[in-house]
Amino acid sequence: MKKISLVLKLSALLFLSLSTTVQSQWSFLIYADPAAEITEAVIKNLNDLVQSYNSLEVQVYVQLRVFISQDASKSHAWRYRAHDNCLQFVEAIEMTEDFYTDVTSAMAWAYGQADVTTTNFGLLFSGHGCGILEPESTATSGSLGVEHDDAQCLTCNRHFVHMPKKSILLNEFTGKAMDNSTMLNIMNFGTTLIGSKFDFVGFDLCLGAMLEHAYQLVPYVQFLVGYQYCAAVEGFDYFALGKQLQKADCSPESLARHMVQSHESYSMKLAPHHKHTLSALDCSAAVSVVVALDAFALFCMNLISQNSQLVDEIMTVRKDCYHACWVPMYTDLYQVVTQIGTNIAPFLTIDEQVALQALITDVQNQIDNLVLEKFTSENLSHLHGINIYFPYSHIDRSYYRAPFAQSSMWVKFLEMVINEDN
Repeated sequence: MKKISLVLKLSALLFLSLSTTVQSQWSFLIYADPAAEITEAVIKNLNDLVQSYNSLEVQVYVQLRVFISQDASKSHAWRYRAHDNCLQFVEAIEMTEDFYTDVTSAMAWAYGQADVTTTNFGLLFSGHGCGILEPESTATSGSLGVEHDDAQCLTCNRHFVHMPKKSILLNEFTGKAMDNSTMLNIMNFGTTLIGSKFDFVGFDLCLGAMLEHAYQLVPYVQFLVGYQYCAAVEGFDYFALGKQLQKADCSPESLARHMVQSHESYSMKLAPHHKHTLSALDCSAAVSVVVALDAFALFCMNLISQNSQLVDEIMTVRKDCYHACWVPMYTDLYQVVTQIGTNIAPFLTIDEQVALQALITDVQNQIDNLVLEKFTSENLSHLHGINIYFPYSHIDRSYYRAPFAQSSMWVKFLEMVINEDN
């Protein structure tokens, strides 16, 4: 009898020790690297998050860069866990100014909790963004900028000349930014750490909704949420993020869709005069878009080789189509492909017109599969949720380093239609 009692007691102790492991539906890391002009908005967003958050089923971690003084060498980060409608301070760490080291350290802290078993993993970057291009320091001013590209229209040129260029998580204090190669190395570390793709990644920074981003993130990310246009200072709706994460049926796809669906009322209330967009992308569909776009580009290149006059028509399309805020070399992929077909059709035979329209329809259909959900304000209602790089007179050399540029025919198409001698 005593032996049975002892076994029962040991079993109870073992059960209690095992039960301390938290079964979490989501582990979600917010990596915030705000510059001076958006710091207050980031603080507001984190406050919105915790007001909506009181779940034990979701683990939310925050790493926020702070500066003890104006000296960039004294950069630190404060780490928090969201808990009971507040941010619970965990620790302060010194930043190394190396993005790979700093971000992977945050990942190891957030996703490596020994007492948490997680079903879904989320990651959100908050800061500045410049799309796929990688600004470099200019010889004259020392500030970061992309290579000059004459837009050849007053609106585009005005944006290019007078607006500063900001890359992924550029911080004015440090003068450093995360390039695409570093981002992919970070994502590789993260997926190795968690043993799967990230279910959700948010780019709460300008110009994250690009085909080039979705394509290079295919091995690492299922759903990507980002802006096709420049982000407003207010950023994502973090209250909606916290609310949605706590729902029992919060799947990765439903979270991505909800972030876009909630953005209309949120953004129009806080920044009614800004041009707003937000897109939810299924990265697994990006490869099919690239395959369809390659077929379209190759067909156009064959046509151009027979009739060089088509180049003028294609570049007229480029000038007339959408250009993104202070990076006017980005345009709406759906719009530009569709309009190219319209402009060059009069120069083609009936058979060529039919073949080209079939290729355009395929690109359009694949874009519709890639863009799960999109929101655009009325002044951008012609957009379809995904940008592509299409400069006017010069291809930035950093673009050649992007996996998309190295794998697709798009650069060859650009080289054929862009006259860099102008």
